[in-house]
Amino acid sequence: MKKNPPRSNYWREIPGTISTVLISSVLEIIALRMWATGYLTNTYMDHWAHPFRSFFWFAGMSFHGDGYVGVAHRAMHPWNTGESPYYIIRCIPDFGYYLFKYVHSYHHLSENTTILSGHSMHPVDGVFYTS
Repeated sequence: MKKNPPRSNYWREIPGTISTVLISSVLEIIALRMWATGYLTNTYMDHWAHPFRSFFWFAGMSFHGDGYVGVAHRAMHPWNTGESPYYIIRCIPDFGYYLFKYVHSYHHLSENTTILSGHSMHPVDGVFYTS
């Protein structure tokens, strides 16, 4: 049986989670404001007028969200190392190494996951995941 994480984890995860929630809220407010003022438009507003199109749109969005988070998370890790399957791309600088070292490693400090650790991220990390 796993033990509960130390209290120091909670005190480290609370600010990270709050910053990620605030970043996602600001991005949501910007998107809603753009939609309300007409900068973002929808091709149609009545989903019952196009039921098949709406079904594929809503079903596809869940797969897109998971895929995007997976690719963004993988990009935050070192990807130009000998153990990586992407090692053949030697001519491209390893941005994942620097992103992990200075940004994403904060997310991996959690030894035992809690309700806060999934969203406890560096602010730059939060922008990548919630945009």
